[in-house]
Amino acid sequence: MNLADKARLRYVCDVRLADLIEEIPDEATARHFMMVGAITSGIVAVVSAVPAVLSRDLFIPDSLFFAVVAWRVLRGSRFWSVAGLIAFIVEKMFHLILVPPTPSSAAVWVWATLITCGFIAGVRGTYALFDLGLDDNPYARL
Repeated sequence: MNLADKARLRYVCDVRLADLIEEIPDEATARHFMMVGAITSGIVAVVSAVPAVLSRDLFIPDSLFFAVVAWRVLRGSRFWSVAGLIAFIVEKMFHLILVPPTPSSAAVWVWATLITCGFIAGVRGTYALFDLGLDDNPYARL
């Protein structure tokens, strides 16, 4: 196998996730995607806090976590955008295991899919800012 064949094979095997989706071209689009992720996390925080407050349940770390995620994604943190996405997916997986789906829960899963898309947009926006070299905020690292 010559050098050209090795280079061609490496190129074929080097498929990144960024190659599978359209890249974000500029800062305005990246910040828009970041804002979508922050708003999505804020919505999850409010939706999970309202039942806890109405039932006088003091167990609201879930809503506090997603409020922190919203704040950090708004500041451009790549770590927190990924943490929010993973936490939401894991939470929905536990929900699927503990509460079997019924025909009436289809709307909940449609909303969960839309919320997941919002979290993915936040991850894409934060990473696009980093790739564009506009991540100059030293506090955005964590």
